Amino acid sequence: MRDVEKLYHNFCERLADACEIEARVYEEHPSLHDGDYQYISSLRAKRNEWREQFQRIEAAHSRREP
Repeated sequence: MRDVEKLYHNFCERLADACEIEARVYEEHPSLHDGDYQYISSLRAKRNEWREQFQRIEAAHSRREP
């Protein structure tokens, strides 16, 4: 994996992790209401998008390896 690819991969991974951590914080909030789950869902959707990004990088890299 090229250096810039590694940087971007790590960036995507950190953002995915941050979205998941934030979603958990929201879930544990004492004044969470039913309508607030939209924010948790949104965070998890963003987490999935960032994970897909770094998985694409990994897949592209594995195709390039002999």
